[in-house]
Amino acid sequence: MNEPEAMNEPELENGTELIREPERFWFALYTKPKNEFQAELQLRAIGIETYMPFVIKEKKWTDRIKKTKEPVFRGYIFILATIQERYQAVTQKGIVKAVSFGSVVSTIPDWQIQNLKIILSDNPEYYISDKLLLGTKVRIMDGPFKDIEGIITTERGKGKVLGVTIDILKRSVVISLPENYVMKTPNQAVPVKDNKKYYYKVIEEEDESEGTQTGVTMASNSDEPESEDTKPTATRDSESEETRTIIPKNSESVETKSSTPEGSESEDSEKNKNN
Repeated sequence: MNEPEAMNEPELENGTELIREPERFWFALYTKPKNEFQAELQLRAIGIETYMPFVIKEKKWTDRIKKTKEPVFRGYIFILATIQERYQAVTQKGIVKAVSFGSVVSTIPDWQIQNLKIILSDNPEYYISDKLLLGTKVRIMDGPFKDIEGIITTERGKGKVLGVTIDILKRSVVISLPENYVMKTPNQAVPVKDNKKYYYKVIEEEDESEGTQTGVTMASNSDEPESEDTKPTATRDSESEETRTIIPKNSESVETKSSTPEGSESEDSEKNKNN
């Protein structure tokens, strides 16, 4: 399958050609270990929009307290880019390659990136989960986390928690949810101003289909060299130890699925019929 064209066909309005901006998507890129911030500077230097989620941590020294920026997802950076810009991005020194499954480069829905920006905006205490979050899918209606779509569940010793997920990384940012967040019942009228309570509502299936779009997959890895060491395969054991440390868990099973050619099952069944 060929890569989608980066440029759309020009349109004509009243005989005048209109040049449309190429479409941009959110991509996740692997960075070299401990090179997240250097990679961000390199990408910005060539005009590519980046998002590198981070939090501020305080480290106590004997004579002072030092504040440092720490990446939330170690070994990853997000870019909002056209297909051509993605090609440029993976040539930077701090970048290893684009996150993909087999030969398919995946994109991230914008709402998942916005979830991250909102939940990290107040530098919260959090942890990263690489397990499937089981709970109730909700939309936060007001308060500091307004507009987040995530999973609310209850954990032993922590009470109610809220998690937002980046699907292609199979990772979630999970924070404790304050007790003043309560669920809105279907017919409940929410006060315009209520300093004591914030509300969230359960996302029904019809709401989910309208408001949350999944990412787009693009069949191409032509932005990476086609050598034996870097060519996408079902497993990544042949790659260097440096790269392997930043591969998300469970990625092997996903890539193995994508390595089976489409239509192979139907071809085999057709041969059996003829025999």
